Amino acid sequence: MDRLVNMSLPMNNKNKDDSYKYCSEYDDYYSYEKASLTECRFSVLDDEISYNITGNCGEEYLFDDLKAMIILTAAREFQWKAGGGKSETFNAPAGTVLFFPPQCEVQVKWPARNEHLLVTLERKLITDIFEIEDAHEVATLFPAPSRYVNPRIMQVVDLLRPELISITPVMKAYLCALRTVLVTVLIKDHTTLREHPPNSPAKGLSDQAAHKIEDYLRANFGQKISIPEMAAVLGISTGHFLPSFRRTFGQTPHQYLLMLRLDEAERCLRETDLSLQEIARRSGFSSQNHMTTVLRKNRFTTPGMIRRMRAGPPMATRIIA
Repeated sequence: MDRLVNMSLPMNNKNKDDSYKYCSEYDDYYSYEKASLTECRFSVLDDEISYNITGNCGEEYLFDDLKAMIILTAAREFQWKAGGGKSETFNAPAGTVLFFPPQCEVQVKWPARNEHLLVTLERKLITDIFEIEDAHEVATLFPAPSRYVNPRIMQVVDLLRPELISITPVMKAYLCALRTVLVTVLIKDHTTLREHPPNSPAKGLSDQAAHKIEDYLRANFGQKISIPEMAAVLGISTGHFLPSFRRTFGQTPHQYLLMLRLDEAERCLRETDLSLQEIARRSGFSSQNHMTTVLRKNRFTTPGMIRRMRAGPPMATRIIA
């Protein structure tokens, strides 16, 4: 049976009666919250997976179930504090995974716009996947908050993310299958790394070099920048620069540069009345059509949709088969 959802609600509205309007009995299958183009939340499968976009802000969590947070875009100087421990600040590349045990108080601070997933590691799903009968054994897998970088998880996320925020029909069975794969990879890789930690983890750029190349890209993203030019900024070879950049940011230089260009395009569309052609030029895109194509592919929106949303809350519909 299909389900029609009216998606028009403020992010800070926690009253379900005010936030959700349904046209079928499948409550809690899909929900959407949006305060602006820089802060929104999409959730599916009874809130077991949520895709979140946040601005420069701090957040607090207290989960009833075991949760994993997967950082999708590199976060420089990301801060977190969990379980009454000390606050930790570190550079989190895309693919960083944070685990939060049940009833663990968590505080995080995002230094800039960021995308991340929150995934519920349901106890029954874990016991089914790993054929564990003792509930206590599940708890021992995650005795305390922990974190590690898992580039492999991004392969699954690349399949899941479009389905979470697409407004076209999507099969519930497909989402469930992707969720199972995601949880399986999270658990297995976490268990492997905990039991057999790497002896000499690969090193990325130094903090000084990371800040230097990041400042350079933020100042010049509107221009054409080649990999050799980026490497020259740091005085290292292209062969050394590429893997070091990816280990540091969890993204290729091209992906990172594209993220900066998309952020600037969205900002100009929201905050200015510049022509689309001028915004494309300022943001580093070759043409208005190129900017529109890349926005639709990576942010699942268009310049027209962004401009229209300035006049009021977003309205959209989605049918789920």
